[in-house]
Amino acid sequence: MKQGKEAIKRYFERIKKEKGEEFIYEAKLTLVGDGSAGKTSLQVRLMNKNASLPKKETRTRGIEIKDWDMADSPRSLFKKYLGNDGSKQIAHIWDFGGQDVYFPVHRFFLTENSVFVLLASTRVPQHNFEYWIPTIYQFGGKSPIILGQTCHEGNKVSWNDIGIYLGNSNFNIIRAQDPPYYQLNLPEENEGLDTLEQVIKEQITKLPHFGKGVPPSWKQARAAIAEERKIHACITFVKFREMCNEVNPEQFVRKEDFEDFANFLHQLGVILWYNKIEELKQWVVLQPEWALNAVYKIIDDPDVQETGIIKQHDFGRIWEDRLYDDKHLILKKMLEVFKIAFPKKHNRQDYILPARMKSMPVEMKWKRDESCLRLEYKYEFMPKGLVNQLSAQMSRHIQDNSVWNNAVNLSNEKATAQVEEDFYNRKITIRAKGKDARGLNMQIMAELDVIINEYRGVKPEIIVPCTCKKCLNSNDPTSFKYDKLIEWSETKETVTCNESDEKLSIDSLLFEVGLPNPTKEKRENRNGRKPLKSFISYSKFDGEETTGVNYLEEFKSCLTPLTSYNNLISTWDDTLLIAGENWDNKIKEELNTADVIFVLMSNDLLKTKYVKETELKIAFEREANGECIVVPVIVRDCGWADIAWLGKNNAIPRKGHTISSWQGKFQSKDEAWTHVYTEVKKMVESFTR
Repeated sequence: MKQGKEAIKRYFERIKKEKGEEFIYEAKLTLVGDGSAGKTSLQVRLMNKNASLPKKETRTRGIEIKDWDMADSPRSLFKKYLGNDGSKQIAHIWDFGGQDVYFPVHRFFLTENSVFVLLASTRVPQHNFEYWIPTIYQFGGKSPIILGQTCHEGNKVSWNDIGIYLGNSNFNIIRAQDPPYYQLNLPEENEGLDTLEQVIKEQITKLPHFGKGVPPSWKQARAAIAEERKIHACITFVKFREMCNEVNPEQFVRKEDFEDFANFLHQLGVILWYNKIEELKQWVVLQPEWALNAVYKIIDDPDVQETGIIKQHDFGRIWEDRLYDDKHLILKKMLEVFKIAFPKKHNRQDYILPARMKSMPVEMKWKRDESCLRLEYKYEFMPKGLVNQLSAQMSRHIQDNSVWNNAVNLSNEKATAQVEEDFYNRKITIRAKGKDARGLNMQIMAELDVIINEYRGVKPEIIVPCTCKKCLNSNDPTSFKYDKLIEWSETKETVTCNESDEKLSIDSLLFEVGLPNPTKEKRENRNGRKPLKSFISYSKFDGEETTGVNYLEEFKSCLTPLTSYNNLISTWDDTLLIAGENWDNKIKEELNTADVIFVLMSNDLLKTKYVKETELKIAFEREANGECIVVPVIVRDCGWADIAWLGKNNAIPRKGHTISSWQGKFQSKDEAWTHVYTEVKKMVESFTR
């Protein structure tokens, strides 16, 4: 279901076409927990009951992935679940390093359709369940979670800090016994291991893909991939396609044939293929531990630990192994895409690794009584390293290398901001000052929203501080919950400050920090204010996927919060023409009634006769008469600025940047579109005022 109805339909079509199915018994078993929780010891003893346990001072640096043949056991427990085709039953055991500095990396390699074993030791009173269980849910979905208690020196303890998680239906914690965790004492003749192993195997057999019938061509290609991974750790997706096609050219033909198979292997834990990440989808990692450990080598390097800076020569020194030859580019891109590290603003050959930076010095922290715009995000569950990810997302806005492991200073041409993460109190504080403090704050909030949306079920409570004169210079200002302000705005227009007794406009409070007010928007709609009308002028080459990118749909998608959620602006383009309609008349009608005309700039647009002689002509005349605003949106490089009347208009992205050439100017294509969204939002709000 994860891949959608079309993928399911294709799956059954393949089975029918190939006149049969074969079976693959493979699954991903993920061991997680804090450092010294006993994960590696469990992995060792699952594979060999008599193997020596790791020494106490040994810890997993990065990740180890081992293949465990679950049927190769003196007990017949597992064999009753299996078919008779002689296939091996393999669990790919992913053993993660549990040190907190590794946490930012975990979320990119935790996947759905895996069995998770969460281990915690009785050696320590705190088990960090508040991090691990929600994190597994966010990225592993409804994957089963088996709790294991490592009984340090035989000490067994009743856990009283798991009740809140057991009562949450989102967390698929296995409760096959009471208490709902499995006690392990491996040094004492593997005490508890048989019971835990049985539960693990039972849960693996319940995974949707384990023992699933697959097209015979998939099993053939799976064998070819297994051989290739012995030689190469990472290959291009083009090479992956060639291998599949060589195995069975009749069945591997369409793009979907290769993509469905690659997604299947990714879910099994056999490969890493990030098909939804544009910068990485052209690569297939055949040895996942190769990529993960390359990242961990950076994190663990003593020189990097000391400064938090990865110098250009450090990459060659740290990745000197032949395994990494010719792969530095993709590995650096993984650091950037996963927001683990990012290039410095003025020297893009060197990278900043926020997780290894020092905490913000006290003297660098803005004073609480300093007059500035303030906003707080509070979380019930706060993922670690949100501000680190924000630093990566907005790296080009970092002010004078002012970035730390818990804070960052950001700036634009007219404002500066300080964003601080207080993980202990589960909150993020944003402070901004300058002529465009509101605009910078809106941009920060938009980027935070992008980051938070990657986490399932995480929703911050937004706190809006009072803006009266007394509170602006106070260490402890009155504050209001955003949700309550929205609720109150249904019945009243003002709130009262507890400190100064001053009445404040709810609309103004929200506007000043850049937060939307749905109640105000409803009120304005009731009063007859309609959403702004916009017309999108574009070239058909930018509105079709003939070049692999549909800029028209991407632009409309980035405006969704303004169009679908808040009804502040509507969009029209010629894809909305109705069959049989006089298209020329309809286009002119929409052009002549639009408040805003967006022009998706490219060379193809500029040479389109109808655009030049009709759409741009009408746009120019109406703008000259003050009837509309014309906004160039530069999707591809072209000489639009040399067109006299159009070159005078402020374009987005700003500073001559383009969507197609986002590299080096934005951290990702999503960030480029978020920038466009923020600028359009400011323009729309200027209209409504």
